[in-house]
Amino acid sequence: MPEMMKALRKTFPGAGAELKEIAIPRVDKGLVLVKVEIAAICGSDQAVYRWSKNIAVNTELPFTMGHEYCGTVVEVGDGVQNFMVGDRVVGETHVPCGKCYMCRGGNQHLCVNMRNIGKTYQGCFAEYILVPESCLIKIDQTVDPRVGAIMEPLGVAVHALQKTSPCGGTLAVLGCGPIGLMTINASKQMGAHTVFSTSRSPAKLKMAEKMGADYQINSGQEDVIDAIKALTNGGGVDVVIEASGSNEAFLEGLEILKNQGRFCLLGIPTAPIQFDADRYLIRKELNITGIWGRKMYSTWLLVEQFIASGKLDLDPLLGSTYELEDYASAFEKAASGTVQRIFLNPV
Repeated sequence: MPEMMKALRKTFPGAGAELKEIAIPRVDKGLVLVKVEIAAICGSDQAVYRWSKNIAVNTELPFTMGHEYCGTVVEVGDGVQNFMVGDRVVGETHVPCGKCYMCRGGNQHLCVNMRNIGKTYQGCFAEYILVPESCLIKIDQTVDPRVGAIMEPLGVAVHALQKTSPCGGTLAVLGCGPIGLMTINASKQMGAHTVFSTSRSPAKLKMAEKMGADYQINSGQEDVIDAIKALTNGGGVDVVIEASGSNEAFLEGLEILKNQGRFCLLGIPTAPIQFDADRYLIRKELNITGIWGRKMYSTWLLVEQFIASGKLDLDPLLGSTYELEDYASAFEKAASGTVQRIFLNPV
């Protein structure tokens, strides 16, 4: 094995990144070295690349970017029990401490000492990544590596569905970015009877139809509340998953829910939201929740089953692949408004 590797590093505050040659990390107890086959660019990676305000506050330079990947185990440290050289793996983004009250209570995804791959833990936009055994999921050798790389964001969608139980009911997904589209597709496998999708983008709504949405509503041209109430005979929907981060969409979601409806906030709001608690929490008895990543490991088990079944259709979300050296073009494409995941090939 060589001693050095290519890595896309955030080395300075401000927009951009640098491709560097750095030492391949050395394996230690409980750690696993993975040769990265392919990595995907997420919205949060774009925020790192742009050096947005919240990223600047919570990270320390320099670090290797990236957190969605598929690869092969090439070395394991002492004490590693569940992985061996040659295993095909994908990665959990969150690196929990395993010792705090949340971890010990089975909620590692809410660890109070959490580190995050590609921000506060060295990332996957590199030829190799070194991660704790607890952050790896073994997958079948036959899985398309691009599908493997996006199992992590698919897990976000599945976690939101786990929280809201859409089986047999009606569901509105507000926002048709990649995770919103995955939510639509996975919801059908989890028994949603009718799925409504909203977006201001005709292209995204067309993709929502491909992913299984029964109705597509252009929120830039139609009143979402009126449209969905008309399509449900005034009754509203059983479940809303807000996947856009729009404050306006959040308030629309509260209005289109049936009494005792279930609401999951998946998108990250751009500002604090004010709403009428008496109207929605008390008089409608709405159940409002949020999610953070994936439940370790019940979400992953369900995602694995979905992938193994072959019933999910993620192919429409698989976009272009760029060499790591051409990262600037890859990030430009990812920021262009495409709903497809853009990939980096570090080999």
